[in-house]
Amino acid sequence: MRIYAYGKDNPNVIRIPTPYFQLETMAFTKADSGIQINSKADLLNYAVAKVRGVKHTDNLTASLNNVTDVNNTQTLIRLVNEGLVDVALTNTIDGLLAIHHLNLDTVVVPGPQPLATFDLYHYLHQDHRDLVEKVDAVIREMKASGELERVIQHATLSVVKGYQ
Repeated sequence: MRIYAYGKDNPNVIRIPTPYFQLETMAFTKADSGIQINSKADLLNYAVAKVRGVKHTDNLTASLNNVTDVNNTQTLIRLVNEGLVDVALTNTIDGLLAIHHLNLDTVVVPGPQPLATFDLYHYLHQDHRDLVEKVDAVIREMKASGELERVIQHATLSVVKGYQ
């Protein structure tokens, strides 16, 4: 699961043309903070945390000065809960799972809407360029038949159950 920009930054891979999933970048804050994050511009006046090395949040915070990198989403949510940062940026599902796992469901909350939504792609090493059309055809067939959506729902449910 890689965003479009991954292919630009890694010239040794080839992007399969058809995206197969989407990723949302969501801002999480303390419920009682009064902070409203509706756009990237809203982040300028706040201390922001994100998971180190995650491309979608790296890109969103590239021009910001007050950004803290952490190693995982649970640490990210703890920083918000403890008031050490104002805003946590992560994938919506990942953030919600971490909040639930830490029993902070009413303390740390997602923003009103995602700050960004990215199509996700599969990439192959250039050595396997002959497989691009075949893999793309399978992804398109799975999307058209509904099979891809069923696989994604099953995988998402497995991840959620693993957090419980």
